[in-house]
Amino acid sequence: MPLNWGVSKSLTTSNRSTETSSQVRKRVEDARRRQLQRQDCVNARLDNQDLMRVCAPDKKLEQLMLHAIDKLRLSARSYHKLLKLARTIADLALAERIGETHVAEAISYRQRERRRV
Repeated sequence: MPLNWGVSKSLTTSNRSTETSSQVRKRVEDARRRQLQRQDCVNARLDNQDLMRVCAPDKKLEQLMLHAIDKLRLSARSYHKLLKLARTIADLALAERIGETHVAEAISYRQRERRRV
């Protein structure tokens, strides 16, 4: 499996280069509202059991995540943080389920974070 986790265009900004601050704010508020309706809390507050219920990665996504854990030497805590971030990216993209591109984008942010430290 290739180690190119980066995505050419972020799902959260794709085709939105002319988006105003108020439009971004509305999109974030809408994503937050969907999270509260779906699970009575925002994604960041999900416990591990609810996280697995809400995110439910399929076999392909699970393999991608396991590959990232192995190659990037991530902890179980980091795995859960990646799932929460991928779920948020999917919410911003108006996606019902987390997709491979959502996970790849979350992983790319994790890699950027690690490079800064």
